[in-house]
Amino acid sequence: MSKKKAKYNFTMPEPLDQDIQKLQEVIKKEFKIELSKSEIVRMILNYSLPQFHNKLNLKKALMKEKHL
Repeated sequence: MSKKKAKYNFTMPEPLDQDIQKLQEVIKKEFKIELSKSEIVRMILNYSLPQFHNKLNLKKALMKEKHL
């Protein structure tokens, strides 16, 4: 029997998934770019979600992540 590499089956909690979808919509509407959920999660981990309630902070984070 060969050993298989462990695969992670991670599902996001519903509230977090909804926050990410809202953030995706705002970014698409305000900045005309589409980001994947993994790109959004990376930004959240690097810059914390609460600061994204401010459009300027969101723009700074997008620029630091080289999306703008």
